[in-house]
This record gives sequence, structure tokens and C-alpha cells, in this order.
Amino acid sequence: DALYVAGRYNTVRGPLAATTNDIGADRWQFSGGWYITDNILLKGEYVTQKYTGYAPTSMFNGAKFNGFIFEGAVAF
Repeated sequence: DALYVAGRYNTVRGPLAATTNDIGADRWQFSGGWYITDNILLKGEYVTQKYTGYAPTSMFNGAKFNGFIFEGAVAF
């Protein structure tokens, strides 16, 4: 009950305004957490996201990011 592991995949595709290009993004997240008490959570995630379909002149062409996220949450 005190530990959890999770994974998530999100994707989005659609036309960009004023163009005929379908653009999109794919995102993977893997996480784990520990409930220190019933209302305090310590969580860590690894995220990777890639953008696709953008024109060669766009700043999003070939854009991607990945990295770790660590956070704590307190619920009242």
C-alpha cells in the first residue's frame, strides 16, 4: 500500500493552423512513489517527449526532451 509504480503513454496528432501538415507529440512517463504517511507522497518520474511532423524551418522540427522529475506532495 505504501509504494507504487506506474507508466503512461500519451500521443496527439492533428493539423497545424494554416497548413496541411499533421503535427504531433509522443510522451512516455515512468514513475514510482512512496506514501511516507497517508497524506505525504514522495514521487520520482522519468519523462521523454518527441515532437513530429513540423516543417524544417520550425523550431519544433526534431525537438525533444527527456529527464527526471522529483517531487513531494502533501494532501490535507
